[in-house]
Amino acid sequence: MSDNDASSSSTDIHSARRYGPVTRAVGFLIVRFTWVMLRVLFRVRVVGLDNVPRKGPVLLISNHPSFLEPILFVAMAHMHLGRNAAFMAWDKLFGIPGVGAVVKSFGAFPVDLNNPGRKPYETLLRVLRAGGMAGVFPEGGRSTTALMGEWKPGALRAALSTDPVIVPVTVIGAQKAWPLDAIFPRFFRRITLHIHPGRRIEDMGEGQVPMGSAKDWLKIVEEQVRREINQPLIDDQQRSIERLAMNYPTNIRANVPTYPVALLPNGQS
Repeated sequence: MSDNDASSSSTDIHSARRYGPVTRAVGFLIVRFTWVMLRVLFRVRVVGLDNVPRKGPVLLISNHPSFLEPILFVAMAHMHLGRNAAFMAWDKLFGIPGVGAVVKSFGAFPVDLNNPGRKPYETLLRVLRAGGMAGVFPEGGRSTTALMGEWKPGALRAALSTDPVIVPVTVIGAQKAWPLDAIFPRFFRRITLHIHPGRRIEDMGEGQVPMGSAKDWLKIVEEQVRREINQPLIDDQQRSIERLAMNYPTNIRANVPTYPVALLPNGQS
């Protein structure tokens, strides 16, 4: 057994011993099949995979532009990192016979979207304290604009007491693949997972000394992480604007305005 496998098996809160070999085998096949289908249907590309530690506590923080992100992260973590990625999942999934056991076996934990309470936070703490990998979507729901929006309070609280490596991830293209107002996804639109270098919280804050209250310090770190996640989205929107500008006649192309990215309609390319 490799160090990666040993770390994953010994630190995952949803240990494999809680599930029988049939459930684990079925779950593995489902995740593998799902990843293949995601790669085909959405041309999924992963950039910066080496930025995710293969062992020890890791907190993934990402924008949430569509329904696809939890599936993308869980499948990516299993296929490329050999780790469980514990993400909050809609609690109704856990009541579906068969589905609930498979979802839990790969590290998901339930959250009541209408009344989350403290239990999801406590589960997140346990995962990180056990040396596992967890992920959060700090907006508290899907992104409503082209950029990552404001965070819900307390998104980074767990990092203070567990000292994980914080890994920001930018999901690019998912809003075009599955817009907010669409019932079904649009296949063959490329989705990119841009994984940024990971750091511990004491190494963040843009060189500012962590003085004052923990709340003030976390706010500084949150803004830094949010800007880091948003930068590839800004770059992507700027490239889209430049491609549109190429369709203008040469004599007016230079006057095509660069619109503020946040004002672009949702999903516009």
